[in-house]
Amino acid sequence: MKLSEHIKNNERELSDPMISSQRRRHLSTELSDLLKFQMANPESEKDPTPLELFCFFNPSALECKIFNI
Repeated sequence: MKLSEHIKNNERELSDPMISSQRRRHLSTELSDLLKFQMANPESEKDPTPLELFCFFNPSALECKIFNI
C-alpha cells in the first residue's frame, strides 16, 4: 500500500461514527504520525512500517541505531 492510500484509508475510517473510541484514538494518532512523516519525506510514496515511524520520531532509540561490525 502507498502512503497516500494509507492516509486516505485512515481518514475514511475516522469519518465512520460507529468506530470504537479506542480505534478512533489509534487511527488519529497514526494519521497524525503519517502526515508528519509525509511532510518530512514528500518524495516518498512508500508506506512506512511501524518501526520506520518509531525511528522517525525516536532516532536515538536503541532499536534505531545501526552498528558497524
